[in-house]
Amino acid sequence: MGKITVVQVDNVKTRRDIIKEQAFGLACDPNAGFLFYSVITRPAKIVRTFLDGTNRTEIVRQGLSLPYALSVDYEASRLYWADAHMSKIQYADFNGNNLVTLVSSALVMPISIAVYKYYLFYVDFRLSNIYKTSKYYSLSPTILRANLNNVYQIKVSGNRYNL
Repeated sequence: MGKITVVQVDNVKTRRDIIKEQAFGLACDPNAGFLFYSVITRPAKIVRTFLDGTNRTEIVRQGLSLPYALSVDYEASRLYWADAHMSKIQYADFNGNNLVTLVSSALVMPISIAVYKYYLFYVDFRLSNIYKTSKYYSLSPTILRANLNNVYQIKVSGNRYNL
């Protein structure tokens, strides 16, 4: 990945870099005015800024290796992240406090996550499956789709499956 640049819609020549470090995962809560991103270079970290890139605050600085994926739970004001190397999915409040490990298994290599209603969905790259689990507490996840090759991203919207 790389830097994050904003472009003015009515004048595309007007550009400004708001994040200049190697950002990887990215999530945004426009209502709270926060942009979250992960840095996977050592030491890995998760950073919160205002939407214009100011007020940079490292909210998670320990216990990370490859935090590829971030997702915001708008209802609970929580940030979820998946660490592919540490084989876990965790969440915390927007300040990085009240840390909870939701999924942790040596078999898991989560590379993408999405929060929707009461659930957390994730792609396991190693097992080539898409899973659903509670966003509140650790349960045995349900396999939604199995044996999918080269799935790297998950997005959830709507209510087609009565989630």
